[in-house]
Amino acid sequence: MKFTESQLRLYAAPLSEAEGQNCRDAADTVRDALRTLGYTDDGRPASPLFEDTLAYGHEMADAGSARKIRLFVQGAYACDTSMRAEEDIEIAVVLESAPPKAKAGMNPFKDDVEKCLREKFEGDVERENEWIRVRGSADRKGMLIVPCRRYCGDRRDAFSGEGGSAQGVEILTDGGERLVRFPEQHIAGGRARDAETNRGYKKAVRMMKCMRHLMAENGCGSAKEVSDFQAESLLWNLPDRLFTRYCFCRYLFDEVVEYLYRNDRLLPDYREANGIIPLCPRRSDLHRLSDFIHDLKRFYEYSLTED
Repeated sequence: MKFTESQLRLYAAPLSEAEGQNCRDAADTVRDALRTLGYTDDGRPASPLFEDTLAYGHEMADAGSARKIRLFVQGAYACDTSMRAEEDIEIAVVLESAPPKAKAGMNPFKDDVEKCLREKFEGDVERENEWIRVRGSADRKGMLIVPCRRYCGDRRDAFSGEGGSAQGVEILTDGGERLVRFPEQHIAGGRARDAETNRGYKKAVRMMKCMRHLMAENGCGSAKEVSDFQAESLLWNLPDRLFTRYCFCRYLFDEVVEYLYRNDRLLPDYREANGIIPLCPRRSDLHRLSDFIHDLKRFYEYSLTED
């Protein structure tokens, strides 16, 4: 499929100021709901975890138990790589202190968060395996609330970095799985890469996400098997020079596609966009991403005209 420069610039555009306000409002709304659990933030306004990001959040404490939580916008909105109206705003609600002991298969913290969300949003709340969904309305974006607890790895841990430790979050799913994620590293790392590449990195990420969705809409099976985060993570592993060589989006993205296609042998060494977790821990992951790259090579073609 041929893409014009004007099309690609539209795909590559950052979020608007209005979307930034949506992120602030979402963080404030969840903060207000959590107050019914006894948490307070002393009325402080939402502030981003990192400068120049939309990762707005609050730190709250329970004076009665010394428990603390941090809530913040994570994922595509926090990293300014969202496809806008097509995505809900993800918010991590992280229990920073140790949770009370619970019987196996139970998740009292998620239960508490769900209860206060239902009190505020009533029938718009739906509990899912990893998160709690709050459906959007005419005056509010949809939200995915992710209750989790603070996770700290050590030198014996598969996720430990070169420094010997890695701090992330641990999600206990309703299915009994424990999933380790690194949302703060994802946000901070993307911000740093974007600054180092004169904003070229996130331009390419936004185009990649749009391209994946277009491929899926056109019946490409491999695009349906790869998530937006995995597609973004492919670009996380590429050299900075690919994002700085061209100012035209059509050439920038072509450079990215060519590099991925010619160097798919490097996939076993790639990491997720948090820089910590291997992108392809299983052979099936390698095959799936390799198939996607080869299909992307066939799908993407740029036009030299605007017709």
